Amino acid sequence: MNNIPPKRGLGRGLEALLTDMPAKSAADKSSIKAETVPGPAVRQENSHLLQEAEVLKTLLEELENALSDFNPD
Repeated sequence: MNNIPPKRGLGRGLEALLTDMPAKSAADKSSIKAETVPGPAVRQENSHLLQEAEVLKTLLEELENALSDFNPD
């Protein structure tokens, strides 16, 4: 497995998927089919990114609430 640190940013998912895919030789490239796309890995990464987005939205709301206490309009 690779040593990609968690929560490094949104691009980490694609990087993780690309590093987990074995390199294909020139002879193998002609036989690559759509079935080789790591569907479960993509769905899992999408789920993780959605969870991270929800956490970030919650943190942003909390920050906005805290800042509104210091800056009454």
